[in-house]
Amino acid sequence: MKYEYFSKVILKDKTLTDATKIVANYLIHIAGWENDNILPSMNKLSDLVSVSKPQVSEAIHQLKEKEYIVVNEDNTFTFQINGFKFDKQDLSNKEVCHMFGDFIKAPMDLLCNDRATPSTRIATIMFFDWNFGIDKQGNYKVKREKVQIDAIATYYGINKKTFRSRIQKAKESQLIDYKIIKIGKEVTIIVNAKVKKLVRAWVPV
Repeated sequence: MKYEYFSKVILKDKTLTDATKIVANYLIHIAGWENDNILPSMNKLSDLVSVSKPQVSEAIHQLKEKEYIVVNEDNTFTFQINGFKFDKQDLSNKEVCHMFGDFIKAPMDLLCNDRATPSTRIATIMFFDWNFGIDKQGNYKVKREKVQIDAIATYYGINKKTFRSRIQKAKESQLIDYKIIKIGKEVTIIVNAKVKKLVRAWVPV
């Protein structure tokens, strides 16, 4: 499973739209692990993260205004978190990770999947990190015995009803799937969980 690090600072910033959070976390990926820190064109970035061109344009404007990114004349850019330049960082180092406000790990597909809106994708990333984890081999694991949704909404300052609706949409869009059961009057527990991988195939018509 291919996964990426997602910035908690970005996810928790209520001044940013969810589309901007999608764009920002993709740019963090470029700044942190790609060979060249070249800002993609509006068209390319729109295609890469499945966000409309007007939303991408607004996202870049927001990120510049909030001083998350600085774009140079040659179209290279730097990304800053908590005032520190994010560049080829080793986030396995807890001290380094904490310096940038901490990161969470979630499947990359949740960021760029075109089956759901930016709001649904961001909610799914939050949900995945809270309830599941990813080991060093890239395999997911269950972190909690009980599925939690309201606690995530509270942590990120999102209306609980709104957040539950987004998670339901994520299941309907097949971004995630999980099953729960009840034993007598006991609370629900996880019995199975998985993240579905989006597969695109070309077929003759």
